[in-house]
Amino acid sequence: MRPRITYANAMATLALFLTIGGTAAAAIVITGANIKNNSLLSRDVKRESLEDRDLTRAAKAALVGTQGDKGATGSKGSKGITGVNGSQGPRGSAAYMTSAYSFLSTGVMTQRGTQTPNNGENNTGHDWDDPNYANDSINVVGGPYPNLRTLGNYLNVSLGNTMQPMTALTGMPGAHANATKSPDTLLRLTFSDGYLNAQASLTLLHRADGEDLTSHSSGAVRNGRAVCALFYGTSADPNALTQMAGIPAYVSSDMSHELVQVSLNGNAAGMAAGTQYNVTVKCRDADFTGNTQWQLVSGNLTTFISR
Repeated sequence: MRPRITYANAMATLALFLTIGGTAAAAIVITGANIKNNSLLSRDVKRESLEDRDLTRAAKAALVGTQGDKGATGSKGSKGITGVNGSQGPRGSAAYMTSAYSFLSTGVMTQRGTQTPNNGENNTGHDWDDPNYANDSINVVGGPYPNLRTLGNYLNVSLGNTMQPMTALTGMPGAHANATKSPDTLLRLTFSDGYLNAQASLTLLHRADGEDLTSHSSGAVRNGRAVCALFYGTSADPNALTQMAGIPAYVSSDMSHELVQVSLNGNAAGMAAGTQYNVTVKCRDADFTGNTQWQLVSGNLTTFISR
């Protein structure tokens, strides 16, 4: 009779196989070497189980797409809140100023309040510098009243070929009864430092070249020039001062007895604390011939130091 394999025989044989080889089968580890290249498909990988570190650099680079188009500009954001006020800055240094002045009238011009221009009884008239000015019994009693004093009756400040003082803070030497000038004074700097500023205004009288200063006649009328500048320093002597920064002022005249105005401005820096300063105006005849062609009539000088 031929033998038959029953269900019981099969189960017994399987049990024997598992008992002998089960331990060895459980110890098998599958590596990349056991997998054929290009054999795994996307369905063989668990979804979302791979990370960046599981990919090669080439794979990562292949995943980067081209840059997209620029997006539309976003709407303007709302205004931010106002910042808090900053702390108050340190207090600035105080401003200071000290000033001094000088004035001078030489007296060469008379200052009679009763003088009145007139045409004379025969309508001849007189110039202001005529000795017979206001010599009219109808208009003025007691004339004539000449407007130019004779030499020796005024303070003679004549311009020569070198710069000489016209008026200074310390005053002018040789005071005359018909001259007025400020008391001797110096501009004292009472604070730490500052800038010196000066302004001056002069009236000059232009005369004929070689004119007689007593009779105010004769001489040759020339087109002449005068030049003036401001000077400063610590000396009380106006002749020992240094010229200030500022352009000298020139004036000219081609008439006899013409009154010419001169205006000047000057400044200096680096004034030292506790120091006294003197300022003067100096002028000279720019076309000096040896004769007096320019004389000072009056002058005003204002100076101040500020910070």
